[in-house]
Amino acid sequence: MGSGDEVQRIGIYINDHRAAGAASIALAKRCRDNNAGTTLAQELDRIIGEIEEDAETLARISSTLGVRPNSVKTALARLGEVAARLKLNGQILGYSPLSRLIELEALITGIDARRSLLTSLLVAELPELESYDFAELASRAVAQRERLIPFHRNAAILAFTAATSGMATRSNPSP
Repeated sequence: MGSGDEVQRIGIYINDHRAAGAASIALAKRCRDNNAGTTLAQELDRIIGEIEEDAETLARISSTLGVRPNSVKTALARLGEVAARLKLNGQILGYSPLSRLIELEALITGIDARRSLLTSLLVAELPELESYDFAELASRAVAQRERLIPFHRNAAILAFTAATSGMATRSNPSP
């Protein structure tokens, strides 16, 4: 694959992304559950399945390259996701329109990071990874982002316009 330094760097890089992916899955599930019965929840269900497939692909890539999982990084990323729930969201208890907006922004950021990972692995041109279609996987991440953008836009409207006039509701996260 290359020098020992290259192997070490790619291992660190992949494990960082595997940890972030675990946190993204947990965040997406929480957002879905907080928006149950909505079109956002339905879309998140589809995206969660795709993110889980991508996580499995990254696990196979890790195995192919001999990169051992870093359970400490994964645990810390999951802990960070849980800690993020404690942020102020304009309400003492419960879910608010601001919660939805911040969750969607975090999910979109995670999707962008995964696309960057896939693009970087494509550019790396590692012979061990020739069987993976990184361009297709990156394209799927772009599609996931595009599917979330209308929900994000609506969440911003609900958080910053309807919320100030008392008209925002938890059950209205449709684009």
